[in-house]
Amino acid sequence: MYQYKRRIILRAISTAAVIPVTGMPLHAIGAVQKVDPKDPQAISLGYTDDSSTVDSKKFPKHDRSQLCSNCQFYQTAQEAAGIAPCTIFAGKGVAAKGWCSAWAKKAGGTSGASGSSGSGASGSGSSSSRSSGSTGTGGSKSSGY
Repeated sequence: MYQYKRRIILRAISTAAVIPVTGMPLHAIGAVQKVDPKDPQAISLGYTDDSSTVDSKKFPKHDRSQLCSNCQFYQTAQEAAGIAPCTIFAGKGVAAKGWCSAWAKKAGGTSGASGSSGSGASGSGSSSSRSSGSTGTGGSKSSGY
């Protein structure tokens, strides 16, 4: 009887270990439910499957370059057929070309390049401040770090 229980436990452990090893996303096991644009939450956020159809009078801050696919809430790693889960809609799927008023730019991309050049410029400026003198400016710069 002891060996029988041991085999059950070993099989359960080996089965549980196989799923993460395969790298198979959990949504692949079951299809992601797509957000209905007529859903109350979708309506309140102005969600649409096509960003080009957003009412610019109702959402004046909308820009055509803002898409679900470049939003921080869009789960790009789990995208399948142009649809991926969105954390705003509790993991329901949204269209890659969609948009809602909760859109926020995804970290990285072009802003990362300008951010690094900006820090490079400030880095060279602070090193010139330090080399020009070790009085007030150099001391205040180093205390900021």
